[in-house]
Amino acid sequence: MSPVKPFLIVGLTLAACFTPEERFDDFVEAKKELTADAGGSAGDASGGGNSEPLKAEQVVGSYSYAISTPVSPTQPTVYLAEVEATPGAGDALNVRLRQRPLSIMDRVTPVGDFSEWADLVVQPTGLYTTPPITTVVPAAANSFGLPLTTTITFTGMFQNPATPAMPDAKVEFFCGTATGTVKEFGLSLDGSTFAASRIPNPADTSTYPAVVINCNKDPAAPL
Repeated sequence: MSPVKPFLIVGLTLAACFTPEERFDDFVEAKKELTADAGGSAGDASGGGNSEPLKAEQVVGSYSYAISTPVSPTQPTVYLAEVEATPGAGDALNVRLRQRPLSIMDRVTPVGDFSEWADLVVQPTGLYTTPPITTVVPAAANSFGLPLTTTITFTGMFQNPATPAMPDAKVEFFCGTATGTVKEFGLSLDGSTFAASRIPNPADTSTYPAVVINCNKDPAAPL
């Protein structure tokens, strides 16, 4: 598959009826409603019937992490993300996340090293906002076909699948929206989305999940 030429697809973003931020807000509100209907607190956005706060051991693991930009909405940059977590102040979690870029050709082959760990505080509901994160994206991992330096702030939510019967169920999915820039072109990345799905066994690429690009779990373009 050849890298996508960005100028051919910029216009596709004009077809969206709702902004990514509105879609993410809808996602959070839907999780609140599901929790309330299942007997949890209406103010809890955990996404499960158990209103207990998210636990560190639920979050830890490896994920296929896709970032979809307005320039190339269905051809995301995909990473292998590793997540670590420990209990923080109150019921919050201290989470560390690092990412390794994967080839845009198959979305499973590493084409660079892991980034530095990024630290973030995750609220008991799973909500979080990162500080600005600067990353050098290899040419083989992005649709421009050029090495790019991006600075992005992510706002997301870990979807807590816990129920009274399975209070320690692992997080399988988290997602959200992003804002930022591409240094080389001064290009805005505002309106970007991201989605991350758990990888059962990162050493076995056959266990990598299908890549999705947002909280609606819309699929990436096929390879």
